Amino acid sequence: MLESQGLELELDFGLFPCYDWISTPGNTVNWWKLCWNSLNVPKSSFIYWAVMLGRLLTRDRLAKMGDPTSMECYLCQGADESHGHLFFECEFSRKCSDLVQQKLTIRLNPRALVEWNKRGRRLSILRRRMVCACYVMVVYLIWQARNKARTMFTVIHPKVIVQQAIQAISIRFWARNKAPIKEEDISWLNSLRSS
Repeated sequence: MLESQGLELELDFGLFPCYDWISTPGNTVNWWKLCWNSLNVPKSSFIYWAVMLGRLLTRDRLAKMGDPTSMECYLCQGADESHGHLFFECEFSRKCSDLVQQKLTIRLNPRALVEWNKRGRRLSILRRRMVCACYVMVVYLIWQARNKARTMFTVIHPKVIVQQAIQAISIRFWARNKAPIKEEDISWLNSLRSS
């Protein structure tokens, strides 16, 4: 609008020191595509983001803040609860991971999901996005199961968690998809529905 009036507006960003502070590149993370996948349910993306940053209030973080309670994991009662333990090393989360891999007919290390997504080129983009979205949803549901175990003293079975995750992502996919799908991907998606 200013140009149409014959005025030129030049901004010297050196005059705005906060712009330099905001625009300086920080650490580049390689997990953002998993976190903000369009198939993810937004609440699961937020929890996954918090897990990757180590910001959930697990017992080890609460202990650092001065909470004197036990450090024992609510889900397995076998080790101290931390982000690494709760989502990757806990017996409960390992069972969830194994069941997801079995249902989705894949084999991968959950800690290396980002690398698997990069090099998993023999799978279609749709399958890779579905697998990543299911894992993000499983992380959310593990956190939810942990909180339920903390408050209600009951632990949800890993089969229920995996079933809920796959069902939620499948429903979201079918509601959002408008692009044509290959026949082998359709049969794979239908096999997820039936199981």
